[in-house]
Amino acid sequence: MWVVLLEDGIEFYKKKSDNSPKGMIPLKGSTLTSPCQDFGKRMFVL
Repeated sequence: MWVVLLEDGIEFYKKKSDNSPKGMIPLKGSTLTSPCQDFGKRMFVL
């Protein structure tokens, strides 16, 4: 799975090479935090 964080949502793809997303999670009114500052882990919480 590959995800792309946009200003207004998260698009998710089956593969990084896919041209169109399989879906989108809207983020309007959400807060995004990164509990781990280790760049290699790249996790986030909505």
